[in-house]
Amino acid sequence: MAANLAIVVAALVVAGVLVKRHFLAPPTHGPAAASELEAGDRISLPGVDWTARKQTLVMVLSSRCGLCEQGGPFYQRLASAAATRGVQVVAVFPPSESNSEDFLARLAVPVSRVLQADLRAMKVAGTPTLVLVNRTGVVDRVWYGKLPSKREGEVLSALSS
Repeated sequence: MAANLAIVVAALVVAGVLVKRHFLAPPTHGPAAASELEAGDRISLPGVDWTARKQTLVMVLSSRCGLCEQGGPFYQRLASAAATRGVQVVAVFPPSESNSEDFLARLAVPVSRVLQADLRAMKVAGTPTLVLVNRTGVVDRVWYGKLPSKREGEVLSALSS
């Protein structure tokens, strides 16, 4: 009887932990939470000259991110449109990723600069994240996660011409 009761209690504890972790945890992709980067925030990345162009597109990616890999064709189009419109493109990867340039080369995504940065310090909770920054270093727009076609068009339209 005691063994059966212990098994039931253990099962309830495990179920509670799983529910809390998977169903009640804040999302790592999707709309910005209060502590995530959003329009109007100032962003700082060492070595990036915001004044060099009217806009800078920051692509926050990870070589271990399946959604980043799947977004490769869109990132190619985006980088091409940015180059045509005079928008600087910077790719940011977590500091632990030494293969970031190889990852971009494999996806055939040309960027002006590749950086490693602490994503939490940037207030970015997940990858992929696209951040459009103006020449004063202030965030104009942020897009989280793999975007549906309509949202991809929104990103392309937001690039200045």
